[in-house]
Amino acid sequence: IVSAAEFLTKMLAPDGQWCGPQLSAEDFKDIQLGMEVAGHLGRADVGQTVVVKRGHILAVEAAEGTDATIQRAGVLGGRGAIVVKRCKPGQDERFDLPTVGPATVEVMKRAGARVLAVESGKTFLLEVDKMQAVAQINGISLCGVRF
Repeated sequence: IVSAAEFLTKMLAPDGQWCGPQLSAEDFKDIQLGMEVAGHLGRADVGQTVVVKRGHILAVEAAEGTDATIQRAGVLGGRGAIVVKRCKPGQDERFDLPTVGPATVEVMKRAGARVLAVESGKTFLLEVDKMQAVAQINGISLCGVRF
């Protein structure tokens, strides 16, 4: 059994920012914090998503899934959060790579989140044109981070 990523490389998130308002140095600090915390969660096999705002962790994903995590963060922290999603360290990449798409960005819009940062090269992007359109209309930045 091989990873679907070997055949679907065009669906994997690229490095760098590919949509939305330019990210600040502060945004990158929050992304780094989110990636680090998501790594710890992943090592414990808990979840892949962390929501951060100005150096504070608003929500971490567990059994409820990504969408509910983002919604909870919106309730707890209000507008302006950064959603970070990465592959679990040691994850068998043949199964369950992180995946985001237009539905993820729609949930972010409703929750008031403004940045989606995913692990580049290890996160599948579904319906990327539609995802980018929803993000662009709503001022949401999308980026891939190599970790």
